[in-house]
Amino acid sequence: MSAVEETPDGPVEVIQVLFALHPGFGAQELCGPLEILSKAHHKINDPKTKAFECTFAAPSQGVTSSSGLTIKADIDLSTAHEDLGEYDVLIIPGGDGVDAVLKNESEPLGLIKAFAKLQISDPSKERTLMSIGTGSLLLAQTGILQGLSATTHPDYYTKMEIICKDAARRGELEQTDVMEENYVVNNARFELGEKLEENPFVLSKRPDGRRKSIARKGSNAWKESVKRRESNARRASLRLGGLRLITSGGITSGLDASLYLVAAMVSHESAQEVARVMQYTWNKGVTVEGIDPKKIKFASLGLVVLDEIHFPAKATQRDVLGGSGSYDKRFHYVTPVLGVKPEHFRGTPLLDSLAFHLLAEPEEAMDTIRDLLQLRTRSGIHHRPLIIWEPRPSSCIPSNLTSFYRAMAMVDVFSPNHIELGACFGYSFVQGVDLELVESLATEILESGFPEWSSRLRGDQSSRAWQSGGCFLYLGLELGVPRFYQSTMRDDTGVVQPHPKVVDPTGAGNAFLGGYAIALQETPDFVKAA
Repeated sequence: MSAVEETPDGPVEVIQVLFALHPGFGAQELCGPLEILSKAHHKINDPKTKAFECTFAAPSQGVTSSSGLTIKADIDLSTAHEDLGEYDVLIIPGGDGVDAVLKNESEPLGLIKAFAKLQISDPSKERTLMSIGTGSLLLAQTGILQGLSATTHPDYYTKMEIICKDAARRGELEQTDVMEENYVVNNARFELGEKLEENPFVLSKRPDGRRKSIARKGSNAWKESVKRRESNARRASLRLGGLRLITSGGITSGLDASLYLVAAMVSHESAQEVARVMQYTWNKGVTVEGIDPKKIKFASLGLVVLDEIHFPAKATQRDVLGGSGSYDKRFHYVTPVLGVKPEHFRGTPLLDSLAFHLLAEPEEAMDTIRDLLQLRTRSGIHHRPLIIWEPRPSSCIPSNLTSFYRAMAMVDVFSPNHIELGACFGYSFVQGVDLELVESLATEILESGFPEWSSRLRGDQSSRAWQSGGCFLYLGLELGVPRFYQSTMRDDTGVVQPHPKVVDPTGAGNAFLGGYAIALQETPDFVKAA
């Protein structure tokens, strides 16, 4: 299918572009990139050296955008699959129809997967996959963004994070760094230079201030790069076989990303000329490196160091790591608690953890979460972590319920034990546990305390382990889990004795939450994770 333009200097191969359209696509998300690519030439002002040839593929002969524009398809999707190897670039516009594609798991999801697999199986050819606006949600759904960085329309950052998180659980468990950027490029094809920190198009850790974009030459000429043996070897070593993957934000971001594509595959001068003709100012995005799959998966801000614990009938324990609880542990704090703050993670791998646990009062929890997320952003970490909140027992009083609800809206998992839960509503479980009441109160919290959850698709769980077992609720589905060990047992003579494996339940809840946080990163089944 590759077209060849004849020029006085010999043939110039035209880069083949396939637009995969779906019902309800965004008209401007198609027309903007199309206009830019159609104006690009290998030689500026020489119409005989056009750089791109564009083809439209759709599920029907005519496909209509969300604004009513109908486009006649050049080929149907079955033909697109058959001829996919002939295309150098696949572009996925977003639009209102994206939701239907996600819901029905329909095309172009299959085409996206096939294009990515084609590059992995044959890295000898330079291929590019680019999404415009919410088209990146479709890339995320296929799972190909795992271990990479991406962006989308700003109104859909949260939805993008959730789709990427679900895809990671289904796939290789690698996270996607959802960045608030104009456009994001993975697997760039140009010389990085010896000093990466001086290259404005490479981003491994985002600085406090945005780097100023400067002009640069594009990659080695596209025609040459597909022949270079070293390029082939480099591609094969990269994720997705070196597939250049570009995601962009809104409509104008799609223009910027398209200009980047022209610069990368044709020349920087060509991109500048297209922008001049269109009287458009090119706003640069960023080129990033992939995410380290060996990230720290869990970090706790909820542990404290206890110098000494004095028991009435036991030896003193010293230098103990622990949390806290409101049942009778027969000790009290005599010196200020030494806790962990987000600032303590600055400059360490812990700041980039995939999940965080904190033990705090409601107002303290909100402040800590804000500080943590702001510090991560300033440090160039843009993906949102899983956040688990365990309330400080002394704050569990009815007058704090409003503050509790506000704090709950900022977390993914809220985890009081049964005594702390009851205390929030004025109940006492010191003398015994009423599991029906525990489940009832937990349900009330889910139904009354998380109005934002259903719309944000975040924070949908209330769970806890305690000395009498556990209760786990997920949007109304209840799961009661009996305790693994009883506190007492009968010996061989029938005498009731303390269970040898149960010394003190201190830390059982923290241990459960740590394991639960890891499990949630490995399975979408919340019951299995619990």
